[in-house]
Amino acid sequence: MAIFDPVTTASQATGFVRTPFPGNVIPASRQDQAARKLMKLYPEPNRPGVGPARVNNFVFQQPSKSRSYQYTGRLDHEFSSFDRIFGRYTRSTGTSAALSDYGTRGDSVLGFNPGSVSQSATVNNTYTFSPPVLLNSRLGFARDFGARTPLHAGIGLAQFGFNPVLDSIREENSLPGFRRAGYGGLGPQGADRIRLANDIWPLNSDLTVIRGTDTIKTGGEGRLCNQNAYQAGSENAQFSFPVSWTQGPDPQRATLTAGDGFASFRLGTGGGSITSTPRLAVRNFYWGAFENNDWKVSNRLTLNLGLRREVEAAHGALQPFRDV
Repeated sequence: MAIFDPVTTASQATGFVRTPFPGNVIPASRQDQAARKLMKLYPEPNRPGVGPARVNNFVFQQPSKSRSYQYTGRLDHEFSSFDRIFGRYTRSTGTSAALSDYGTRGDSVLGFNPGSVSQSATVNNTYTFSPPVLLNSRLGFARDFGARTPLHAGIGLAQFGFNPVLDSIREENSLPGFRRAGYGGLGPQGADRIRLANDIWPLNSDLTVIRGTDTIKTGGEGRLCNQNAYQAGSENAQFSFPVSWTQGPDPQRATLTAGDGFASFRLGTGGGSITSTPRLAVRNFYWGAFENNDWKVSNRLTLNLGLRREVEAAHGALQPFRDV
């Protein structure tokens, strides 16, 4: 694979041209110092590789390990033959472990789930005023929390030779993703960190009245929803090193015999970005009311009439963002 020097790019009558490195070797003086340090995060090959280039010389089978539990409890109580209540609570938890692929801070796998939790609770009361009049009221709660955390944190770019300013503007302190065309990458891909927390508080009540062949049911519901959502983009920074920086002799023409992503990486010629993902914390309310009439006209005919009104308020921001 021929490696061409990007700084020798020159114009000519038919376009542009580059000169290859002498002996197809990048001089030590031209090798990027940050790339030298980052190379130490790669593991040693664990197999001979295939062909003259010794490709596919590292293989890793990532194990999958997870654990989950669920608990449910219910309590029923009868105050009298007219007044009954029950309560129910359910909790589900789960964890997953992401195991290192490289065994260094350069691991490229996504992070681990330190513990997701789902909870729900309900309290329901049924009161009979008289045989044909019944009131049912219910208060509920449901909450879901999920997260994913990078395997390695507290990794500054300055220690590898980058401008310290980059560390001051990054919102995520895990190792950036370094992607070299045709080779295994360093660091996790973007969107590694996740923190999601949502809860709902519903309250509803309905009154049922039976009058002969006529059953009337009326009631309402209110619901409060809180949503906290964050999934990182590339706050830790993502860098890519394509073969185009070292291809030639025509730098604008790709071939199978010139240009290499690893060579572009060693030269420090590539591109990257740091993006910021907003942390959403919003709340909204919902109200609903209904009235329903079931009229049994005959043994073979029942007429159902109903009216329902619903109002859902616009989402409003909660400040500050609740990192829960």
